[in-house]
Amino acid sequence: MEVICVEGKTWSLQLENMGLKGNMNVEILEASPALRTLSLMNNKFEVAMFNVRKLSALKALYLSDNDFSGEIADDAFKGMRSLKKVLLANNGFTGKISSSQTMLLKLLMLRLEGNQFVGVIPDSRHNLKVASFANNRLEGPIPPSLSHMGAAMFSDLLRASAEVFGSGSFAASYKVVMVMYDEPVVEKRHKQMNNGVKQDFDEHMRKLGRLNHHNLLPLSGYHYMKDEKLLVSNCIQNGCLATHLNGNDKPRLDWGSRVETIKGVARGLSYLHKELPTLTLPYGNLKSSNVLLDHNFNPFLCDYGLAPVINQEQIHMFMAAYKSPEFALRGRISKKTDVWCLGILVLEIVMCKFQENYLNPNYDHNESILPSLVSQMVKEKKSKLRV
Repeated sequence: MEVICVEGKTWSLQLENMGLKGNMNVEILEASPALRTLSLMNNKFEVAMFNVRKLSALKALYLSDNDFSGEIADDAFKGMRSLKKVLLANNGFTGKISSSQTMLLKLLMLRLEGNQFVGVIPDSRHNLKVASFANNRLEGPIPPSLSHMGAAMFSDLLRASAEVFGSGSFAASYKVVMVMYDEPVVEKRHKQMNNGVKQDFDEHMRKLGRLNHHNLLPLSGYHYMKDEKLLVSNCIQNGCLATHLNGNDKPRLDWGSRVETIKGVARGLSYLHKELPTLTLPYGNLKSSNVLLDHNFNPFLCDYGLAPVINQEQIHMFMAAYKSPEFALRGRISKKTDVWCLGILVLEIVMCKFQENYLNPNYDHNESILPSLVSQMVKEKKSKLRV
């Protein structure tokens, strides 16, 4: 909790990561007419958005990562002439995007990704520097006023300072801080994606961008280049599951957290199989390093649905599904292969031990990994499974 006062007046109120829920009493905030910043991010509000028009002096409104729901009225932001930043990402808002947002002449940042908005993106009169509408149910073309956003965003990404997150044969990951974003993003550069038709690549990325589930890491953007492809997503600060299973530089997960992680992964995988029925491998690369954990240890799946755009001659070298017994013995994969990957992951989580040997290119598929893992677990007296 952070409260900033200037000359006895409340200018900023930040109530983040506090588990808050219920209705918001705007009347109390009306008593602070000088309030410039209000942040309720990362809480548990499950109600419709309150009447923000009563806070007419606001310059920044941060409501992302809650469970706000319902439609936002067309006049919700009418008269809020000072508003520069509106963050409503990762909630449950429905209906059309409020037309009153297009009238905010000073608006610089608008993030609406991860909701259930429908219809078209309205054209606007403001000079947005950052905008995100991914992972909704929107349709139609990008309006002229926003047509510059894609090129500008990736131009900034290519110039921005970056911290190496990880580098491997499949992709190199970078943590990138852009001037206009309040939070860093993760940029993955893939060199092993095929050089097929750009239109087909765009269509598949848009399909992945429309996915919306609380256990999937949303695809925030992408960029097609001849030699490599860039995929952009939010940065999940608590790292991947594999590092917590190793226990070297991250705290190990307690039993309750491990059970909830398994449930979240299973829900996310089930959603992918439901929403991507035409793909042989709706996930394709399920492994502990592709399960990210937030500050509450909620799991987010990443690198999903990429099999169609990976070089088919080399895909067996990079994706976890191609380490399965059915591919080793019969040279084929199916939707059930994702379930095999889930089984391996469950064993890792139960044992709280990262099993990296089966992902090694030199792994001997003639060795039966499942019995050996269970046998090892029993020997270590860690076989306290609830069937």
